[in-house]
Amino acid sequence: MSIVIDEKFVNLLSPRLPLFKWEQSLKAKFRCPICGDSKKSKRKTRGYIFPYKEKLWMKCHNCTASMPFGTFLKIQDHNLYKEYLTDKFKYNNDHRWYDHNHTKKATALEYKLKNANNKFNDAQLISLLKLPADHPCLAYALKRRIPKQHWQDLFYCENYIKWVKENIDTELYKFVPERDERLVMVFRTPKNKTAFAYSGRALVHVEDETLRYIITKKYENTDLIYGLDRFDFEKSEKYIFEGPIDSLYIPNSLAVAGASLKKILKSPKFSDIVFVYDNEPRNAAIVKAMETTINLGKKIVIFPDEVRYKDIGQMIEDGKSSDDVLKLLRKNTCTGLEAMLKYRKWKKC
Repeated sequence: MSIVIDEKFVNLLSPRLPLFKWEQSLKAKFRCPICGDSKKSKRKTRGYIFPYKEKLWMKCHNCTASMPFGTFLKIQDHNLYKEYLTDKFKYNNDHRWYDHNHTKKATALEYKLKNANNKFNDAQLISLLKLPADHPCLAYALKRRIPKQHWQDLFYCENYIKWVKENIDTELYKFVPERDERLVMVFRTPKNKTAFAYSGRALVHVEDETLRYIITKKYENTDLIYGLDRFDFEKSEKYIFEGPIDSLYIPNSLAVAGASLKKILKSPKFSDIVFVYDNEPRNAAIVKAMETTINLGKKIVIFPDEVRYKDIGQMIEDGKSSDDVLKLLRKNTCTGLEAMLKYRKWKKC
């Protein structure tokens, strides 16, 4: 389908999207109507529409909603969606030649991804262990107090976006500046340690907080679970966090990103894992995810009132040891009715 049709209906829908604004060609931002966006700030706009593989895509960096624009339109305005389907049908009938070539291009890209080289380009991704002592990426790792046993699989990239375009997909991140220093964390498969996704964390402050982390899939239809290559399912104690860095502080831990959380919650493989969400009772997406986790009978950590840190990363940076944090997690792990009662008290804080 033509991206022209998508753009037309974005403009028709835009009056219903709070604080909608075209930032540049084919890229817009607005307050996400799915989660309501930030309740603390009425000016935050964490819903995005941007081009992806010859179509427009909607993504929210607050609730992690992610879908083709057509699906988003259907949710927001069913009548407008009917007009959209009519225009789409007319366009496809008039542009068969275009559709044929678009299909060829998509197939070629899929082949490219499936046959990509799993080796790193050492000129662009450099292990923290190979960086000079005064390097800013090492300074960041030390500031975050990331355990040194993980440094061998953490990388510095001087220009992450450029690296992604050259090694994964030339069409990604057209709206991000191509001067982008980041700490790169690698998602690997458990058996052969194949890299299937990457998370790039900005080393400097970025105005748009949604670009602080950029997660890139190397292959489609992969679940974004970080730490599988070092995880032991047989151990009695295991945790799962929201952020990859948080998972590095606690032994036998994973991190999950985006929609992959739903699959993990329903998977018997993760039935006895402890879920640790960020300590943000004003974040609608986190509140909803925690309630779902409790209703499914999963183990969960509910932080007590006296804990005012947003996540365990802040605890570690403030001087707490991994052992201190682990004791806190153990003490506040609960399930069932106990978890629901603590959760209801927590979300009122």
